[in-house]
Amino acid sequence: MVPDTSTAPTGPTTAHSPRPHLPNQHNTTTSTRPQPPVVPHRLLRQRQQLAEAGLSSDAISIALHPAAQTARTRAYSSIQDRFSTWCEERSIQATKAAAADIVNFLAEGRVHLHWEPSTILNYRSALLDMQDDPSRLTHSGAFSAFFTAIDHSALLSFDKSAPDISPILTNLTRKLCWLLAVTGFMRPSDIARIDASRLAIHADHAYLIIVAPKELRRGRQIEWPVHIHRHPDPLICPVDCLTAYKANILDIYPAAPATHPTAPHLKFTPLIRDQRRPFHGIGTQRISKHIQAIMSLITSSRRISGRSLGSDAASKHGASLDEVLTQGFWSAAGVFDTHYRINRRSQTNLTTLALRAPSPHTSSHCCDD
Repeated sequence: MVPDTSTAPTGPTTAHSPRPHLPNQHNTTTSTRPQPPVVPHRLLRQRQQLAEAGLSSDAISIALHPAAQTARTRAYSSIQDRFSTWCEERSIQATKAAAADIVNFLAEGRVHLHWEPSTILNYRSALLDMQDDPSRLTHSGAFSAFFTAIDHSALLSFDKSAPDISPILTNLTRKLCWLLAVTGFMRPSDIARIDASRLAIHADHAYLIIVAPKELRRGRQIEWPVHIHRHPDPLICPVDCLTAYKANILDIYPAAPATHPTAPHLKFTPLIRDQRRPFHGIGTQRISKHIQAIMSLITSSRRISGRSLGSDAASKHGASLDEVLTQGFWSAAGVFDTHYRINRRSQTNLTTLALRAPSPHTSSHCCDD
């Protein structure tokens, strides 16, 4: 008798290839090899699923036409061949593999062959495609945990540019601190006590609440409401800056209420956050450094604060004294005049007024004191 050679080895498969990625080319001799059993098994299962879904035999024939299956079969065959060989070496039935089997196979590729997350996700699709009941794998906790970790690692790898935007966010924080100091006439300690949970941004202004600033009224702690209006130039508009800060920091990193620095019985949500720990606020000293970083670009004098710069400029350019005192929450004009007014030069040309020629209708007689 002629011995049966149908079970003789037909040569190495792609399972022994050291390349972690899918091959781009296929051996031209594969057309003479017997078709792997997983392919007709997959088609049989698909036919059964389509029939259970109510498709007619004609519709199934169209859906499973060989021309429509060629590309998918070609993409999956090398992966399924590799997994089948791996299973044979471990006496595992490839079409009934447990979730742990698939996870172990993919973990070997990740660790030893350095497969990228995208490669592992492609393998997952191909291996689920050859299983009798893919749902038993996708419902497995171990299976889900493994691919959650793979997805997470893929996101971390893709997001390597994230640290590059931290200087932008830092500059945004500095800009916001400076604008609040200049337009809201605030001290660093006031900015540190703004309650973000009560921030309201409107079309023409922003409304903020400072919880228990240094000022007292009748010996009692207070809340200081501040209205900050929009500026026509978006580059220096405090409302636009607040809007950007809210979108990039506050909405992404919601912080829990913090204890007030000088009134432990009070809680508030800090507006200005730590760039390294964005769920936490920062203190007066850090905010002062943010403001000074921009003030150093404007003046060499460290004695001029953002609060004094803004209040003095507003007074000089037409704001009434009452408006300045209200915005700065000063109880008396003497406080502003003594501590925050920078330029005491009159905006009126007193020389011209003093030396104005007398009118012909006025007496030329002058009296000496």
